[in-house]
Amino acid sequence: MLREIYDIIWIVPNLNEKIGVVARNLHLLQIFSEKRGLSYKIILADGGSSHRNLIALQGLIGDDQERELMLVLPAWRPTKNKAIFDILNKYRSKIVAIIDSDCANLSILVLQKLI
Repeated sequence: MLREIYDIIWIVPNLNEKIGVVARNLHLLQIFSEKRGLSYKIILADGGSSHRNLIALQGLIGDDQERELMLVLPAWRPTKNKAIFDILNKYRSKIVAIIDSDCANLSILVLQKLI
């Protein structure tokens, strides 16, 4: 099985977080990657958000090829470890970064220190 290869994979665990914060953080990850010329994939790994939140999250992802919404199943007992395992079985990358979707202090400066 061939896996897609990226310079960086952003794994963003989520569970019923505020959509505005999630949208801001996804945008920061996208801007950070594009300004550095990195090929990237942002995967929002959701572990059982409400139906309303899932619809809003899908709206954030849209048709963007660099973003993906992955539902972590079983939704009644999801784990971040299962999401990470599933993602790493699907994609390859030089760098894998896990950023909580509700990280209120995420900034370009924080990302520069991280990567």
